[in-house]
Amino acid sequence: MTGVSVLTMFCTLVVTAAAQDCQIIDTGSAGTIQTPGYPRRYPSNADCTYRIETSHGDFIKIDFHNFTLEEGNRNGCRYDYFQVFDGNSTGARPLTEPKCGSGSNFTVTSSSNVVLVVFRSDSSISLAGFIASWRRILRCGGNFTGVSGVITSPGYPDNYPNHANCYYNIKTTPGSAIRLSLRILGVESHSSCIYDYVQAYEPRYLPELGRKENAPFTTRACGSESNWPKVTSTSNVVTVYFESDRSVHGRGFILHWERVAAVDSSTNCRDRVSTGCDAGRDNGWCARDSPFHDQMFQHCRRSCGFCITSNNGMAPRPTKDDAGLL
Repeated sequence: MTGVSVLTMFCTLVVTAAAQDCQIIDTGSAGTIQTPGYPRRYPSNADCTYRIETSHGDFIKIDFHNFTLEEGNRNGCRYDYFQVFDGNSTGARPLTEPKCGSGSNFTVTSSSNVVLVVFRSDSSISLAGFIASWRRILRCGGNFTGVSGVITSPGYPDNYPNHANCYYNIKTTPGSAIRLSLRILGVESHSSCIYDYVQAYEPRYLPELGRKENAPFTTRACGSESNWPKVTSTSNVVTVYFESDRSVHGRGFILHWERVAAVDSSTNCRDRVSTGCDAGRDNGWCARDSPFHDQMFQHCRRSCGFCITSNNGMAPRPTKDDAGLL
């Protein structure tokens, strides 16, 4: 056998091995993809496809941690590159432009349960390539209207899945409010609920921003068998958010909601002004005084202010004690 024949056979074996190493189909709920040999140099003339597929109805989030590929030129990434598509072929909608050169820490999210990542290299410069982790994002939550309803954690009555990010949007008649009653059946426990939790938001005017934004009007809820006290929004729109991490999961929650009459703050200041924290509050809640609840410190602000109904008059300024925390 001649030296040329040996070299040809060696090159054929290398290219074939590289091709077999990067025609990947990845399924499940989470995983990692990377160029062949990462973090060592990827092979020349690589033609790799990574097809990621998860449960029908869900979608996929990919976090690219680092990538180092041959730089492109003024015409773009013409030599070595990777690209992400929102489907099972390169004819699907691109989620990225072709990527080359160096970079780190960017994320793409699909709109379907299948993603295709394509990697190509030419015959010259080879570098470290890329590494990325992916996970299934559960399609959950939804929009709710009417006078009352029930919301449950995804998968109920079975355990909720990992990596859940659920938005339950509730909207009732303009001028009304929404009362929530939550029962926790089993949500991973932590003193500050930083892992899995439920929390409710409503549009509020934030003076520091000068506009309305969705702001929490409850604390985060987690733990074992427990109940929120009933809480009432100040608007007819509420978003209930549920999040779970990648580890412990449980039976989740049941939340009942109902439309109720809103308090007219022009004549009744029950929800606008208080003499302090409600003595009947539970677990650090201001039971009827959510505007005075301090989210960061998990307890009630000392209240100040008055119910003003006359056309003119004077109001005393708050004292330094009024600005403190109970």
